[in-house]
Amino acid sequence: RLAYHRDGAGSTVVVTHDLSRNGEPQVVLRVNGKADATSHGDLSTQVLAAHIPMLLRPESPDVLVVGLGSGVTVGSALQHPTTQRVDAVEISPEVVEAAGTHFAEANLHALKDPRTHMFI
Repeated sequence: RLAYHRDGAGSTVVVTHDLSRNGEPQVVLRVNGKADATSHGDLSTQVLAAHIPMLLRPESPDVLVVGLGSGVTVGSALQHPTTQRVDAVEISPEVVEAAGTHFAEANLHALKDPRTHMFI
């Protein structure tokens, strides 16, 4: 089911609600037709993109995430107690809107966290 569609200056962003390969409901973010993030299927990859660097350098207070996607990586970085600031860089304002609206639960409301700073 189509939940979101925006044509931006540099990309077309679509969010759909459908079923994963195991039949579980998921939210899918597509940019220019390519699935870039889901709330189920590739969730572990998005989470580990934050947790592995934070585990390798746990004293890091500042985090940079290039490419917001669903925002799950930002939300995961914010779960570490040493994280004081996460700068997230995204080229498409439509992706930011989709992440904040359709992936808020999956990304733990990362875009509303005062430690998150979005750069478009």
